[in-house]
Amino acid sequence: MWVFGGNCNFQFFNDLHKICLEAKVWEKISYKNDSEDDLSMPSPRAGHSLESYENSLIAFGGGNQTEFFDDLFCFDITTSKWDIRIAKVMIVEKSREEVHHQEQVIPQ
Repeated sequence: MWVFGGNCNFQFFNDLHKICLEAKVWEKISYKNDSEDDLSMPSPRAGHSLESYENSLIAFGGGNQTEFFDDLFCFDITTSKWDIRIAKVMIVEKSREEVHHQEQVIPQ
């Protein structure tokens, strides 16, 4: 199982962890992108979706205290690199509790 980002007391994260369910051991995954400021990796967020598909994790949407994201990122599990697919940011005044979504990958 994979877990990406989230928040605690309005501090938002963009870290990635996986758990081995049999051994009940968590592992923090290191990114191989050039830097934390690399625009090809998702910014800290909560309320997003994360889906696994083949050798990738697909992260969509989410937000922080001031922005909602309408973006799509792929994490290659074999290379440990993020890649941006769609980048959009919306600044809105709605409450975070009003936003929920889910995603599903359907192979073609």
